[in-house]
Amino acid sequence: MRDQFRSRTGSFVLLFALSALPLAAQPRCAPVPPNLTAWFTFDEPEFRPLRVPGRVGSAARFNGKDQFREIPTTTPGLAVGDDDFTIELWLRTTDSVNTPSLVDKRDYTPLGYLVFLYKGHPGFQVSASGAVDNLIAQSPSIADGRWHHVAGVVRRLPPQRFWLYVDGVKDPKGSAHPAPLVNLDVPAPLWLGRHHANKKMQTDDIYFKGDLDEVSFYHRALTAAEIQSIFRAGSAGKCR
Repeated sequence: MRDQFRSRTGSFVLLFALSALPLAAQPRCAPVPPNLTAWFTFDEPEFRPLRVPGRVGSAARFNGKDQFREIPTTTPGLAVGDDDFTIELWLRTTDSVNTPSLVDKRDYTPLGYLVFLYKGHPGFQVSASGAVDNLIAQSPSIADGRWHHVAGVVRRLPPQRFWLYVDGVKDPKGSAHPAPLVNLDVPAPLWLGRHHANKKMQTDDIYFKGDLDEVSFYHRALTAAEIQSIFRAGSAGKCR
């Protein structure tokens, strides 16, 4: 009885302390930035076979062996043309060895865009006319089994480097070259969790092991403040 009394008393004190927190301390959803064109929350019925509890609602879990999701190229919101664009998502993994693709929409040339991991470090690639420009974050490895937020941002004019944000922080390096001023749209479907074979890496049996959530596409270069707002919202996610 004494142990039960202590447990109940402890619970009461904890609840009282939480109720006393200011409203600002409670998690709030982030305003949806303008020009959001595609948003995969993984709460959608078509992702049910891969569904697990996510950072926000449900997530998709990939086994690193043969699981991936193909999104048809006709899906609205995936085309970026020769304009600015942003891809942001949450991911969780313990793989610190391999180089899997997370978001891959490239053809064999290769032409297109890619979000990937390099030995536990987030990477972002923009490929045009066979020239590949990889940006790999210099931040510590995120292959720690926790949720991390990653955003790749491309601004075309004036010509400038593209950037990666990891957990709301802009990586200081930036890409080696300005983002190419070419149309990046290709007929290849979008693959989530799988690598598209191309001239640089002629295999498609490279798979991601881990979880993806809230994969979002914008026809615009998000600002640092917008990305930080999404990261700070955490499990509250973007407002619906």
